[in-house]
Amino acid sequence: MSTLFKHLIADFHERKLPDEIVPRDLELPHALGKIQSIIGPRRAGKTTYLYSMIKQAREGGADPRHQIYINFEDERFSFNRESFQQILDAYQQLYPDIALKDVSFYFDEIQEVPGWEKFLHRLQNEGSGEIYVTGSSATLLSREIASRLRGRTLSSTLLPFSFRERLRYFDIDTDNIYAASKRNRLLAQFDQHLHRGGYPEVFEVDQPTFIRILQEYGDVLLYRDILERHNLHNPHVVREFMLRLIANNSKLVSVNKLYNDFRSRGVSTSKDTLYGLIDHFVDAYAIFQIKKYDRSVARREQSQSKVYVNDTGYATAYRPAFSNDAGQKLETLVLLKFMENQQEVFYFNRGRRECDFVVTDRDEIIDLIQVCYELNDDNRKREIQGLTTAMKETGRDHGLLLTYNEEDQLDTEAGQIQVLPTWKWLLGQEPEL
Repeated sequence: MSTLFKHLIADFHERKLPDEIVPRDLELPHALGKIQSIIGPRRAGKTTYLYSMIKQAREGGADPRHQIYINFEDERFSFNRESFQQILDAYQQLYPDIALKDVSFYFDEIQEVPGWEKFLHRLQNEGSGEIYVTGSSATLLSREIASRLRGRTLSSTLLPFSFRERLRYFDIDTDNIYAASKRNRLLAQFDQHLHRGGYPEVFEVDQPTFIRILQEYGDVLLYRDILERHNLHNPHVVREFMLRLIANNSKLVSVNKLYNDFRSRGVSTSKDTLYGLIDHFVDAYAIFQIKKYDRSVARREQSQSKVYVNDTGYATAYRPAFSNDAGQKLETLVLLKFMENQQEVFYFNRGRRECDFVVTDRDEIIDLIQVCYELNDDNRKREIQGLTTAMKETGRDHGLLLTYNEEDQLDTEAGQIQVLPTWKWLLGQEPEL
């Protein structure tokens, strides 16, 4: 095995990294002596992000021999606990004159190997260089790594491409967005982003291929991140549950209702199993869930959750073509922006009056945001009342209402409401008023 690891390490030192890597907006915090973990769903670009870091270091003068990159999902190897030391032994046999303190480590999907946390702890204790790890498990690479490694890590989230990153992929700048030709091009890309999402592999394929690719992503997630990772043996129930989560994107999810529906169709499962499945899908970054806003932390945790898929493309790939869900997808894009920024967010509900997002920072409310595809005679009163009710209760004198492409300013008894196109908000643009 040592010989194989030598080949793996040496081959990477000789490998030419991709020429064209689209820069991502994620900037890792500068923190000496910390293990940097990059977490997010499969196929979101974590490996490419590591490649960009390695390439940048090399362009800055770093010797490739001072870098170790290992993909722990490489099917050519059967990694186990002993592999960690074997990798270090193989490297030191290849380069006996290079101390490990001068080596940068890049470990992809390290959570696939048992004992990874003890290895990182030992590697850091013995005086390694910088350590970067990626993973598709929120549990393994955020909560657990933080506790097991005693505050020696910093975690960052990498999701599929944002709208801004999509524009960068197609080399579309956001200067002078008010020019008609550029605005139309931006809106065309926003339509694509709204319905196809941010996985770059589907950016330039036809619709049938897009659907096939996203459904293959879903299958890999289902089997590797849910069934295999948690040693489950009921693929039919898990797949049905995944389809229900996607169908309920941006809505409240009741396990009791899902359980009763499964039972009425003769699907054998339990409520505990369904509760566990929600945790597993959250852990795999397949969905996000947010709780109801309440000043009481205990009541927040006991509240029913709204769920969102990790990418709007899934809602298109797994739902009928005639589904009228553009508003739900718009709301999902807004939620994903908060998740990308690792912000704390809740929904607001008082009776029939709802506000989609209450954004907080250490329990201080910093934004109230309502999202709807368009304001019309049927929904205008409901959408505004939901937002103004949240403003009154929280003491905020202003709120934001995001739509597909409307812009306005509303003065209400609760304060001022800014109406803004979601695509413009995603780009950080100021109102055109």
